[in-house]
Amino acid sequence: MKGILLLGGFILFTLLGNFFFKRGAGEISSMAFGLDMALTTLRSGNAWFGGVFYATAAVCWFLALSVIPLNIAITVSACIYILVVLLAFIFFREPIPPMRWVGICLVFAGLVVVGRTL
Repeated sequence: MKGILLLGGFILFTLLGNFFFKRGAGEISSMAFGLDMALTTLRSGNAWFGGVFYATAAVCWFLALSVIPLNIAITVSACIYILVVLLAFIFFREPIPPMRWVGICLVFAGLVVVGRTL
């Protein structure tokens, strides 16, 4: 049970890190690469939140690996690929072409197949 909660935390905090980094990247997207961009990034609340969430995800991952075999943990973590695409579609209105939907379905099918072997 502890391993499942830790993997869930890893997935959740990774998604939140992606979300806030994407928002922070939007703050600098029109800037030229250089010192101004770096300073704006360092002052960005979104960048800081993203970093904290990624650090928390790393701690959850480390602790999860102490109780779950790596081959299971890495397989379950593949659901992040599906969830990040859905997050981008829902919150950032990023288009998802049909072939990418096919790929998402194949990843999901792979997770189901692997899940049945646990």
